[in-house]
Amino acid sequence: MNIRSLDPADFEAVRKLARDSLRSPHDAFDHETIHAAVALWYADDALSAAIDDPNEVFLIAEDEDELVGFCQALAVPADDEGRINWVHVDPDRRGLRIASQLFERAVGQFQGRGLERITGRVLAEFEPGVRFYED
Repeated sequence: MNIRSLDPADFEAVRKLARDSLRSPHDAFDHETIHAAVALWYADDALSAAIDDPNEVFLIAEDEDELVGFCQALAVPADDEGRINWVHVDPDRRGLRIASQLFERAVGQFQGRGLERITGRVLAEFEPGVRFYED
């Protein structure tokens, strides 16, 4: 598995993976809500801004040139904090430590910037995600 930074060639695959990840397994949102959220959060201009923002940490996990996960995080030096906002993994590949590898890489980048506090966000309804952060 290769973990690297987001590239413009990844944009459509990021949107597809986000939709798939939000649909499964918790179905906390209906399809219209998911499509609207993904269209807003992962529009080309939003993803381009993520690439250009030096505080944005947007990591891609790929396996044999296929996007299998991503982590979207933000360094907030004024608060001495790194914020992990999203970790999405292909539902068919969950349980293979992809999320853990993305998380560890993001934490390493935050520590490399001297940030001492790291927070993570997860949907309360997504029990595997809650357990992931608790672990």
